[in-house]
Amino acid sequence: MALNNNGETVTRLPPKPTVLRQLYLLSGNRCCYPRCDKSMVDADGDFIGEVCHIEAAEAGGQRFNPDRTNEQNRDISNLMLMCRNHHRKTDNIALFPVAKLADMKKTHEGKFMDIGEKIANAIINDSTDDNVAVTAGNLNRINRVLRLKLDASDLEDMVQALRTHTSQLEHVPEPTRNFLGALAARMHKVVDTGAVYEEHGTYKISVSDIEQALSLNPTEIQDKCRLLEHYGLGGLDETGDWEMPWVVTIRPLDDWPLWIDLAAFAKAEEIEFSTFWKDLDFSSLDE
Repeated sequence: MALNNNGETVTRLPPKPTVLRQLYLLSGNRCCYPRCDKSMVDADGDFIGEVCHIEAAEAGGQRFNPDRTNEQNRDISNLMLMCRNHHRKTDNIALFPVAKLADMKKTHEGKFMDIGEKIANAIINDSTDDNVAVTAGNLNRINRVLRLKLDASDLEDMVQALRTHTSQLEHVPEPTRNFLGALAARMHKVVDTGAVYEEHGTYKISVSDIEQALSLNPTEIQDKCRLLEHYGLGGLDETGDWEMPWVVTIRPLDDWPLWIDLAAFAKAEEIEFSTFWKDLDFSSLDE
């Protein structure tokens, strides 16, 4: 019966459950051996790794240190997780002395140390910070292609309105602009049906049509329309008509049904419609 230098009978104590949990979290579910990608827990949730001692818990084991107590041997500082192959490989004490294994553990676990705190303290960036809109300068091309028959004065007013509009769009998150673009494309596509109608430049489409065409449920439509309302782009309106009680709307830009015209222009000129709502590039409207 072996005794350590503290007078204890050398006994291999099992790691405490709390230590095992912490050890697993610090492992990142990967073997501690450098560049090894073996998982410690498989897809079925079974632990397939091995708990390895830097300094052995039993006399005669690799790197056994008689100055350590049984409790110290099962402390997390003396344990690391490895796959079976690398556990066996590190049994070679000439190649893997205590200092090397301790450094291996420190390097590997350092990648995952305080990950919760790192996430909490991570800088959260506004996704709209990188948005840069390119507005139009004369609108001559869209005026010609859609035969709007606008004179120079009207075009100048629309250019100014569009400049203000594109500047505001820079602050709108892409998912909301995506919904706006999908609405405009759908409205233009079925504009000659009973699902769409126009009042004073405001285009409206049946909620039922949007549900089915865009595969959105009522809650999703309501949430997306609420954001359109916040940004002054459109919204959800109650009609009082039992045949079409609710409609989704796109608001005009100073009586100009901008987004419906953009959809028509993109189709006529074979331009990607997303150029406008995603890239915020309106330069193709000029010539």
